[in-house]
Amino acid sequence: MDESATATQQRRLGEYEKQSIYTVLSLRSANGKPRYGDVSQQAQLYGVSTRTIQRVWTKGAEGNGFKTVIPKRRKPSEVAALQDRVSKLPLLQKMDIRTMAETLSMPKTTLHRRFKNGELVRKHSSLKPMLSEDNVKKRLQYALSFAN
Repeated sequence: MDESATATQQRRLGEYEKQSIYTVLSLRSANGKPRYGDVSQQAQLYGVSTRTIQRVWTKGAEGNGFKTVIPKRRKPSEVAALQDRVSKLPLLQKMDIRTMAETLSMPKTTLHRRFKNGELVRKHSSLKPMLSEDNVKKRLQYALSFAN
């Protein structure tokens, strides 16, 4: 790999790695500061930037400890389970996304995304039913009344 590709990749350090970096830097430090070259050496050793090592050094010097922040993203729901739940819904509750989302107790945007990705198939409903002959005639008469 070339150096530009490795420079853009992120690497998360664990608690033990941060503690070992701080321990090495503190053992080699002079007057409370790491020696010249030690920061870049640790950065190369762990495959992170020198700024990351500097951040580890300052956090360790504060004495608050090293907590690794774990992302709290939701686990993705299984598509098969969702398809099964949707197939069990009565037809009236499949008519539009709003009622389907309310029945399944999930966000409308999630359902929309599933439809867009093709994971769920839309059930087309006729929200406006076919007009009867009488209604067609009445509509035409109403429209023609404005033309005269």
